[in-house]
Amino acid sequence: MVGRCADAAYQAQAGDENSSGARGARSGHLATSNKEAAIVPVNLIESGDQHKTPDGKAIMSENIGSERPLIPGRVKQVLPFIIFALVALTVGLLATRTIESPYATPFFHLFFSDTKHMKVWLSTAALLLVLSQPLTASRIYGLLHFPPRGGFYNVVHRWTGRTAIVLTLPVAYHCIFMLGFGTENTRVYIHSLLGSSVYGVFLAKVFIVRAKGFPGWALPIAGGVLFLVLLGLWLTSALWFFSKFGMGI
Repeated sequence: MVGRCADAAYQAQAGDENSSGARGARSGHLATSNKEAAIVPVNLIESGDQHKTPDGKAIMSENIGSERPLIPGRVKQVLPFIIFALVALTVGLLATRTIESPYATPFFHLFFSDTKHMKVWLSTAALLLVLSQPLTASRIYGLLHFPPRGGFYNVVHRWTGRTAIVLTLPVAYHCIFMLGFGTENTRVYIHSLLGSSVYGVFLAKVFIVRAKGFPGWALPIAGGVLFLVLLGLWLTSALWFFSKFGMGI
């Protein structure tokens, strides 16, 4: 009787030790699993939205959407104005420092009779190209509808604008380094102001075209301002010249 009681007590004690060991093993396994789950390579957490640990468990990144744009939105909105101001002031400063005759800078007039005739005719050709810009822009934005369809007018709009700017380069070269920034009367003063600003407006428009994040009305307004500046330049130079000296070349 005593022997059977001792055996039963021994078996109960052994069972308790076995159950305690099993619970300890399970606890150790859970702790180890938690440690392994906690030790996750940093590149897994920072490189994407969701990744998996080596044992196949999914983890969610805490840095979703944390990437910032290179240029903040508010700064980008004012950059066209900064570009315009810097370019306009630079051109105006160069023009005000023009040295009067005798000129050391080499001038040319291509196949025209003189430099002034070359300037007025090149600016006239540039204006004719610029006059097509509102028409092609209206077709691109769907305000007007006429054939052909597709991207034809995008190409026309782009290349007429580029060609017009290229035609103004010889004119600007001679205006800046031959005549300079004039203030002798209202017409010349307005022409000098517009001439100093035209390339600033152009580069600001190019920035709006290339960059992202501007409202839809920004590009049409920039193009309209550039068109008005070029028209004002022609009215205060070529039109005045033709009305006073005729249409010779």
